[in-house]
Amino acid sequence: VLTGRLPYEGENLNQLMHTILHEPLPNVRQWCPELPLEMAECLSLLCSKSRQNRPQDAIAASLLLNSVLGESRDLEGLLREAFDDWSIASVSGEGVRYTVQMMLPRGRKQEVRVELLKQGNSERLVQIYSVCCPAQQNQFEYVLRLNAEIPHGGLAIKQIAGTPMFVMMDTYPWSTVDPEEIRRSALSVATRADGLEMRLTGRDTF
Repeated sequence: VLTGRLPYEGENLNQLMHTILHEPLPNVRQWCPELPLEMAECLSLLCSKSRQNRPQDAIAASLLLNSVLGESRDLEGLLREAFDDWSIASVSGEGVRYTVQMMLPRGRKQEVRVELLKQGNSERLVQIYSVCCPAQQNQFEYVLRLNAEIPHGGLAIKQIAGTPMFVMMDTYPWSTVDPEEIRRSALSVATRADGLEMRLTGRDTF
């Protein structure tokens, strides 16, 4: 279906059987270069001639297929599902970078950024972060100690437009993250980033 070609061919049944038994599985990305690497790897594992390489049972195969399904989703759809019915959040952006404007108690606001990251052939990640304030060296110890109080994610220093900034950050595997996790994480990141900004600067800039 993906390529319009069969993995093995033969003029008769005996030749087809011989080809299946003795010829390697074709590289589907040679026929369909735009096919995602994750999907090609999934197909290779499911069709592997080695029992050790194939999923051991239906549950393992289902997990593998669900992982590939996750890779085929789009970030915008997940964000719309997470925030469209939430009056305190508005989403903007496109592609792999989005901004969520969060309205917080006491009239405060916080900008949360959601990005889809991939380096090399590694698993793609959804990074959710919010800028707190410029990173000052005399505050490093205080901020580092705060990390021990954070159950998920953490505080880090990130270069934003060439300036080192304290950011509250959370990361999820793209293949398994769901809208509820994104929504919950965005609120947590926004609340904690805004709290640190208030403690360190007394402002509501970010």
